Amino acid sequence: MILHPVHSYDEVVQGVQAFNQGLSATNDLKGQLSYFRSWYFIPELDAVGPSKFIGYPGMTASEYMRTDDLDGRVTEPALGRWFEALDNDSPEGIYVMQLVQKLLNSHNKSPNRKARFNAPRGWRLVQKANGNKAGSAEVNSRTSPLVDVFWQAFLSLSSDDRERFAQRIVDRRELEASMAIGYSDMSEENLREAEEALSLTREVVLSND
Repeated sequence: MILHPVHSYDEVVQGVQAFNQGLSATNDLKGQLSYFRSWYFIPELDAVGPSKFIGYPGMTASEYMRTDDLDGRVTEPALGRWFEALDNDSPEGIYVMQLVQKLLNSHNKSPNRKARFNAPRGWRLVQKANGNKAGSAEVNSRTSPLVDVFWQAFLSLSSDDRERFAQRIVDRRELEASMAIGYSDMSEENLREAEEALSLTREVVLSND
């Protein structure tokens, strides 16, 4: 395996998935848990992984155990493109720290006393309608919980799919804007008819998506 740091956020997500799957598949990796110091949180997975594992694309539990030259000084600068360090006393820092503790405790291990915690830049906890907190990149706590769901789904898309999704939003806004032209010059009755037509058009567009 040729070692080089990750080049995309998607590779990091795959690395966290591989790390957690590896913990379930082998006892060797479990023995390393208390040695990891730099942990990274993925909101769309609600899961964590250590930099020395997730910072290399295509890493597996068996590959990690037989490779000696893995270096956090290489992976952490690469991960810094998408992540930032959390204040351990902040709600976000406490949430991720507890997530790491829960993971390690499930394998009868404890976090390293020098452990550090990181999350995607701008990530904040969102207070959901039922009062439970959940990991999300959405900052505004007054938004609907559905916003959090759709945002996490958006983050899980490939780069090409994200661009196509964004273009759909732009196209729809342009359609609505073009239909709104001239509203100010309409009579009240014509305005009401135009609004009804716009509403029907929205329903057609939604049904065809």
